[in-house]
Amino acid sequence: MADEGPAAGVTVPALDPAALLRTAAEQWADTSRIDFTAWPVRGDRRGDGELLGRALRAWSGPPAGVRVSTTPGTADVPPAQPPRLLFAGEVDGAAVVLFHDGGVRVVRYAEPLSGGGGAALDFARTDDADVTTGAAVVVSRTGEKARFLLAPWISETTTRDLLAPNTPGRPLEVGPDGVTAPVGRPAAGGACDSWPVLQLRSSERIVENHAFLVTDLGDLAPAHLTYTPKPGRGAPARQPREATGTEALLAWARTACSLRALSGSGCGR
Repeated sequence: MADEGPAAGVTVPALDPAALLRTAAEQWADTSRIDFTAWPVRGDRRGDGELLGRALRAWSGPPAGVRVSTTPGTADVPPAQPPRLLFAGEVDGAAVVLFHDGGVRVVRYAEPLSGGGGAALDFARTDDADVTTGAAVVVSRTGEKARFLLAPWISETTTRDLLAPNTPGRPLEVGPDGVTAPVGRPAAGGACDSWPVLQLRSSERIVENHAFLVTDLGDLAPAHLTYTPKPGRGAPARQPREATGTEALLAWARTACSLRALSGSGCGR
């Protein structure tokens, strides 16, 4: 794969793999800021300077053949400062690198390990990420399946079908690097007879210990699903809450298929 980058002799710190920010492994459990800045770097190629360099150079100026996608409202400009490295590893036949830039974007670079096909560069806004909206990032999509990289504060992971509210969630395998087993994706068209979601639970090591739902709407960051109960007679409007209770699951079972209209809209943030 041909590389393009700065002219010889020109030093650009933001494009130097050695300058990448790396969060310590246990920092997430001892910080008041629970978002992507607390994610430790993971993946078996996090020390591969050549891969990281290709990813950074593609970000600075995508060469011909690199597919670029952005969620609405996300800038695809090069980083002004060294970004934070979240992941670098091999997933589903591709070398994947995830960066977090300045608290406002997550960027994924992926290149095939062999065969044809070009690299891909994806951008998503993350400026309001928190315990729930910063809990997962899509690391790979193949066919009707997706894999997620989970935040270090996720202690329990299950999958469930929003259209089957009475069916319990099923445990989802998560690898040592935080990458999940393949998860079914909601169908983009045709019959809407199931709607897969992840039900995640945050660790007791952080203050916010609770379960919540996220679903893949085609962006890097999955969408966090909440539920707002109807107000009682003469009562004020209620606040949104997690969509894990019986009433919430029954409500989402009636409306889940309408989420198709939000596909690729960037509402995961």
